Amino acid sequence: MQWRGLTPESGASFDAPDSGLAPMFPPTQVETARMPERGRHVHSDRHNMSAACPVFGFVVEFSFATPLDDEQIQSLRRALRGEILEPRGLNCVDRFDGRRWLFTVRSEASQATHADRQALEAWAEDRPEIATTRVGPLVDLASAA
Repeated sequence: MQWRGLTPESGASFDAPDSGLAPMFPPTQVETARMPERGRHVHSDRHNMSAACPVFGFVVEFSFATPLDDEQIQSLRRALRGEILEPRGLNCVDRFDGRRWLFTVRSEASQATHADRQALEAWAEDRPEIATTRVGPLVDLASAA
């Protein structure tokens, strides 16, 4: 079967065996593809890129009543990662500053949500070593960079 619109003159021909299956596109919708002449460029606004998608995340600050030692810090990091971040598909970049723990949370595959913020706040309330918690609003981390 010869697809209409693709002729030997256009430089392309699709011969499909008679399998009894209908073609994906009806032959009347297939158009002849023409290449520009050598050395000529075709400019089109159809291929302009749209703006980058936002990367929503939030900033968290925990403060501690007493400074944590290295073992306590690692234990708290493992708990945060295992109980909140990994199950929710989140990751973070963090920094300890004596009695404070600052980190930025974002989603690995999509966007962090208000529900992620609430889950992190609830988790922190159950941790005796955390004295205060501040969870910032959702922000576009890509535009903040």
